[in-house]
Amino acid sequence: MAGMLCLRKMKKLICAMVGLGLLGCAQQPAEKPIPVAEMPAEIILDESEGQIPVKPIAVPQNTKRIEPLHKAEVKEDPAQESEEMIPSVPMAPLPQLPEAPAAQPSLTEVDGVIPVPVAPRPTPSKMPQKVSQVELQGKYVALTFDDGPSATLTPKVLDILAAHGAKGTFFVLGRAAYNNTSVVARAAAEGHEIGVHTWSHIKMTASSRAKIDSEISRTMAVIKEATGSAPKLMRPPYGATNKKWVSHMYNTYGLTSVLWDVDTWDWRRPGIEKVIRTAVGEAKPGSIILVHDIHPTTIEALEGIVTGLKARGFQLVTVSELIALSQQEKAAPAEPQAAGKNTPDAPAAPASEDAPKPQQWPFLKDVATPGSGAVIIRTEAPQTEPATEEASQPQSL
Repeated sequence: MAGMLCLRKMKKLICAMVGLGLLGCAQQPAEKPIPVAEMPAEIILDESEGQIPVKPIAVPQNTKRIEPLHKAEVKEDPAQESEEMIPSVPMAPLPQLPEAPAAQPSLTEVDGVIPVPVAPRPTPSKMPQKVSQVELQGKYVALTFDDGPSATLTPKVLDILAAHGAKGTFFVLGRAAYNNTSVVARAAAEGHEIGVHTWSHIKMTASSRAKIDSEISRTMAVIKEATGSAPKLMRPPYGATNKKWVSHMYNTYGLTSVLWDVDTWDWRRPGIEKVIRTAVGEAKPGSIILVHDIHPTTIEALEGIVTGLKARGFQLVTVSELIALSQQEKAAPAEPQAAGKNTPDAPAAPASEDAPKPQQWPFLKDVATPGSGAVIIRTEAPQTEPATEEASQPQSL
């Protein structure tokens, strides 16, 4: 028992001596902080005191911040506040500006040509299902162009028509219109009428309904995209149609089937003089004249056709305008006529400076005096040509 007490006293004594450093067990010095220069770059967070602070914990963005219960109130110096404060001045009401005038529709430049604004023109009250000539007393005719547009020739046609203030109707092929939409757009912008001539010049009487519907609908879509308006007219290639297809065009698509009563046969290239003589000499009030804007010889003859028709007192309008003029004549009350007097002809169109002189077209006579009402006299007998299926005169339906 006494031995155990001695051991306890010995332990206490040794511990006391160790604490006082009497046994040579010196205290371990505290760890020195690592200099900032020797720390790895990725753990240097703050260089203010050269020590490694505790890395802050990333707080998610959606975490709501908890504001302290009591905020320290910061009192500003009244003198400073009075110096920096700017007295509020009530703003005067802004003057009412006049409303800007409504924007006028602009003309779109197409291929470097700015079209002239088109004046309102006559429109038919109701379109017929089919027409090849219009019953009309006034001296109006419609010049129609098939199988275009051509990228090079149709613009020349438009230039000639514009120079004489004449209007035309273009029955376009869908595939040609798709490749020359700017030409179609220009023609429509200048007041000409655009009609359907199928997509690929098919013969409708030898085609299925599905084929015809595809050709018509695709062509109509291209025309509407180029002009902004759906067409109202169509011309069956070769003039090949019948009651069935005329009714189908009208009831399904709202298209009037347009044939012709004056065929220039220009697609056979009979010569410039003969094309002019046929178009001018066979025209009568309400005539629909057929030419093509894809043949160079037709373009060369066009100047003579237009000036020759105007010299006879005819005005060139679109097919729809021709129909509208006929309807206006029928709706107008008949004027009483004096006994023994005939109804005078319509006033002649003003002469153009570019009108051909007699020596320019020696095969035409009595056309030098506009408004004379003279009839073209043939200087040579017309050559009879066998009718072909491609260009046969339309049969009455």
